[in-house]
Amino acid sequence: MTNWIAPTLIDLSIAGTCNLSCKICNITPAPLSPMDTSLVLETISHLDDMHIQIIDLLGGEPLMRRDWSEITEHVSHNTDMALIFSSNGVLWHEKDIQFMAALPGDLQVAISLDGPTPFIHGQIRAPQNAKIWENIFEKTVHTIRSMKEYDIEICVNYVVTSLNYHHIFDTYSLCEDMGVKNFNIIRFYPVGVGFSHHAELDVSHDLWAQFVRNLAELSITKGEFGNISVLTHFWEIFVPLIPLYGKKDALLLTQKIAHPCSGPLYCSYRNAMTTVGCNAGITQAYIDCDGSVYPCGLIPRYELLTCGNVTGDTFLDIWEHSPVLQWIRSHNVTDIPGCSVCEYVDLCGGGCRGRALALTGDFYGPDMACPLLSLQEDSS
Repeated sequence: MTNWIAPTLIDLSIAGTCNLSCKICNITPAPLSPMDTSLVLETISHLDDMHIQIIDLLGGEPLMRRDWSEITEHVSHNTDMALIFSSNGVLWHEKDIQFMAALPGDLQVAISLDGPTPFIHGQIRAPQNAKIWENIFEKTVHTIRSMKEYDIEICVNYVVTSLNYHHIFDTYSLCEDMGVKNFNIIRFYPVGVGFSHHAELDVSHDLWAQFVRNLAELSITKGEFGNISVLTHFWEIFVPLIPLYGKKDALLLTQKIAHPCSGPLYCSYRNAMTTVGCNAGITQAYIDCDGSVYPCGLIPRYELLTCGNVTGDTFLDIWEHSPVLQWIRSHNVTDIPGCSVCEYVDLCGGGCRGRALALTGDFYGPDMACPLLSLQEDSS
């Protein structure tokens, strides 16, 4: 790469449709024409040639696409990329699970489970159809159990909202009982379909901070965090912990609990490229089912942030020459209001750009979830 280091992660949507209608979906539905099989396979091979480390096949719901197994097999057999396959878990049959179990390479299936009961999970995943809540919950749990029986590496993703906040550890216990070794906590992001529900679903900073502190207490009393990993921006972990543990210990706890993809905390690789903490257009990108490229999966289908389309250009050309990506990379964290005077700016990098765009209309606006913004405004 002569102009910019290749991203480590590509989210590739292979299906623009879904069998559920989740309140938390980060995608805004649109009538897109998906790429044909040959172009999807060609794009995947091209990403492998760029030495992309991880590819996440997702949707919509990827099983809605008839050739999903051919695409998955191509990644597994013909590339060196680690494969994540993200699904809601409802449409799987035993033959599909057997197929995944037989694949070689570094493979993980990520299944979404947002509560320990049909009611809690269902009101998030199918809010308009209570009749199917029990069915989709049971199918999802059955998929998880079956994949464990076939020794497939599985990760459960749990999106924290106001509707399921009080059930995090119950759901974690259910997953532990099923033998799940990876449990990802993801804070709700007000983007896509989720934007229209953010007033209802957003978790206040006080509630979120209490969860992080409870998790830290679990670490101290048990000597570990169990199998929980928090997939969010680093500041959302260490800022709530600093009042209780001080900066040094809060950062040590953060490094234990945070998912490695979360942000810039002492990451020399990404800090060599930018001072902005968000990974969008820096270490990751999103390719929609129609080939459109966006800086990340939290900001797809924003017309002004369309970077190009792999049906006309290679991803490498887009990654190196897109005016949108060049504009993103031309900014510093000091361009984000309130961040230049913050003592944690080098650890945080300004938070999530997708959330800033959704709530302020400005990609380089403030991350409105940050509790320190009001303090900075008061001191200015």
